[in-house]
Amino acid sequence: MKNSILSAAVLAAVASSAGAAMAAMPGVPDKFDETLVYNGTGNQAFQGASWEKGVAMVASDPSIANAGQSAVFLSPSYGGAGLTAVTNKATIWVLGGQIGETTYHKYALGMGASRAGDTATNEGTLYVKGNNGWNAESTSGMGVDAVLLDSTSDAKAPAIVNAGLIEVEGGTAMKANSLDANTARSATILNKGDIVLHGDNSLSYGISLGGKDASKVSVENAGTIKVSGKLGFGMTTSDATTGTFVNTGRIIAENGATAIELGRQEGEFSLELRGDSQIDGKVVVGEKGTAHIHADGITDEFELSAVKLAGLHLTDSNLTFTGDQAEGTTIETLSISGKNTLGVEGDRTLTINTLGEVAAAQNRTVSLNEEKPAQADEITFVFDRFAEGDQKNIVIETNHSGQTTVMYGPEAVDGRSAEEVIRLMAEKSYLGVGTDGKDANGTFVGNGTNVNIVSDAVTGNTRVDGSDITKSTNDLAAMTLVAWRNEVTTLNDRMSTLRTSPAATGVWARYNGGEYEYDARSVKNEFHTIEVGADHNIGNGPWTVGASLAYTKGDGDFQ
Repeated sequence: MKNSILSAAVLAAVASSAGAAMAAMPGVPDKFDETLVYNGTGNQAFQGASWEKGVAMVASDPSIANAGQSAVFLSPSYGGAGLTAVTNKATIWVLGGQIGETTYHKYALGMGASRAGDTATNEGTLYVKGNNGWNAESTSGMGVDAVLLDSTSDAKAPAIVNAGLIEVEGGTAMKANSLDANTARSATILNKGDIVLHGDNSLSYGISLGGKDASKVSVENAGTIKVSGKLGFGMTTSDATTGTFVNTGRIIAENGATAIELGRQEGEFSLELRGDSQIDGKVVVGEKGTAHIHADGITDEFELSAVKLAGLHLTDSNLTFTGDQAEGTTIETLSISGKNTLGVEGDRTLTINTLGEVAAAQNRTVSLNEEKPAQADEITFVFDRFAEGDQKNIVIETNHSGQTTVMYGPEAVDGRSAEEVIRLMAEKSYLGVGTDGKDANGTFVGNGTNVNIVSDAVTGNTRVDGSDITKSTNDLAAMTLVAWRNEVTTLNDRMSTLRTSPAATGVWARYNGGEYEYDARSVKNEFHTIEVGADHNIGNGPWTVGASLAYTKGDGDFQ
């Protein structure tokens, strides 16, 4: 460990506090600047490419026959000839179901894109208020109809983009429509603004894949989704049978809400965490679906509710799963590239069928017959407790990793003897069989507050010494000792001068600088000292009195 120190050691504590409670959904206005309640005749949408000022409202009359006849306020398809893009720069209310004393049809849409090349962009505010029971997707802020694209053309998938605010209670912010069970259709959903969901009393979705095959629906949250309440879902695969979510933004789920839901139905699903991805809340993986989680350059922790993951793929990431999982979590394949950490906080047994490396250039699992890269990939598992009874913290069946470390933190180690920690680390961790058919190489680490225990998983060779905190404290004390010795040396030099030249008393100043080492603790300090003083001989006798003041600026390293 390397640290730079200037004359004092400072401990800084950084605390994060939960944000304030979410404000209630605004009330529906009594009057609007533009009102569109479609009843099957006339214009199905506002005529124009944009809504730029004022407050508008869109809803469908109860008399309409089906969703295809529902109102949409802004749409290139229905807003006028020649349109390929629409934009909201003001405020639009989307209403569905029983709202106050008025009953609307449940289907209504604020903005939509339904043809190849069409785009709908929200730069203003969309309020979505629905009262439709469990059918949250019927009343939506933005919707995109997935289409079949001709591979020989340059046509782009229809897209909906939120760059403003969508606030929802009893509806959906952004969704995909017109998906097919047998044919993959293309669409794009991008949130780079803010989505706020009120799920305390009404089912509310942020981004929904809708249903059926959504494998070609590109979905990314690059903004912020904030959801509150047990009926709130930041991102959900809903009734889709396949699909992928990409999160490069932030999702905040509180008061029982779900940040991300994968695999409600049978099928293949993926969650990709990249860039500035941050999840504050719960990720739920349904037992019907087959789910993969990819983390690339991510440092994050979130609650994971999953009995099984088909794959967890880590690239230079530090990921922590929180929350209790009584049944444990089984990961069929855990692939790694670079140096990674996977933490587990809570009661959860982690079972990994195959732990393998990933060749970064090809982004694929290295087979047993391939030559491994010179720099082996690594993973450290970190647990905050020892499993109770006969349970283990981690069980790896087949281990292809270059280096596997299992670490137990202070919550597990403190209060136990070194012998007990060594025994428990061996009992509660099984690292599996390596590529050579023998027990996989690995290390067990007990990282307590005042002790650090390192044990070889195969040989059992163990080292017990002070923890990093203890070592740092001792090294800091050693550095202070060396600095004090420097001050004593300066005082001795001045006294030597007075003994050899008594007439030299008076005002004096000196500069001292250099570098010294304390080999016993591998301490090194580069310093610059300015010292001023004055001394006076009393009555030409043997006594001389004096005082000095020194200022030292140093840069010290210890490791």
